[in-house]
Amino acid sequence: MLETQFNTMLNLRTNASISFEDSPEYKDMAEKLDFLNAENEHLKLLLEERDLEIQSLREQAELMRERYIMDIDKLTSEVANSRIAPKPLEEEKMEEHVDENPRTSSPPRSRSPPPQPVQQSYPKQEARRSLDFNAAVRNALHNMSKEQANPLSKSFDAKQFKINSEKPKAVASNEEQEQEENQQEDKTRKANKTLDSITERMLRSLKGPIRAEDNSKQIDKMVNDIKEQFKEKGVILPLKRVKDCVYAFGEGKAERKVHLNIVNGVLKVKIGGGYDDFLKFLSQSVRLLQAKKK
Repeated sequence: MLETQFNTMLNLRTNASISFEDSPEYKDMAEKLDFLNAENEHLKLLLEERDLEIQSLREQAELMRERYIMDIDKLTSEVANSRIAPKPLEEEKMEEHVDENPRTSSPPRSRSPPPQPVQQSYPKQEARRSLDFNAAVRNALHNMSKEQANPLSKSFDAKQFKINSEKPKAVASNEEQEQEENQQEDKTRKANKTLDSITERMLRSLKGPIRAEDNSKQIDKMVNDIKEQFKEKGVILPLKRVKDCVYAFGEGKAERKVHLNIVNGVLKVKIGGGYDDFLKFLSQSVRLLQAKKK
């Protein structure tokens, strides 16, 4: 009797077909967890894109502020040069003819009265006041640039501060030139990307939302082309048409309905309040399905 019970318990422990993973509750929870992980990865990608956009906007603001400082300096110097009265020509001539040894030389006698200074067209006090104001503006703008390295400032950028602090102080001229060129290329690329996204949003707001039903035939054609592309790679997509612009992806309990639309000539899937690239969504979903089968 005891030997029979012992053998039964041993079979239950060693039999691979009998496990908790075979229960339907466990399978359902595992599928839900996989899809939640996929959604989480998608949100992480969106967050990284937003971070890149924010970084590029910060760099654009920094460039605009530097240009503004240069313009202020230029205007300040021009205003200062225009408001300071030049020396009279007679005084300049007298300074040129002054002898190096004034004790031995006597000044030339002349019956003409001494030259009178030319009256300034702009009062000294007002000119001084304008110069002080321009200097104050320039100092304020330079102080704004210094706040970028102050951790207590609102405009402090920790990442940029860390990058700047880690840069070596002494670098060869060739390496500095290469770094400047690379940084300029990165700034240009990020700025172009930001401008493209802004342009896309502006066009979207001007044109207004396009109904997916108007693109149903084109959507069906693009979906069939995508299925053929995956089929050539040896992957059969579990994608079935439900109705216009709506497809079912997956099998059984893992089946999920997706709403498609064409945005700026690209097939996209509706996720939450926005649209994402349908090919990216399919690639992530297929990887999850293959990993689950393994």
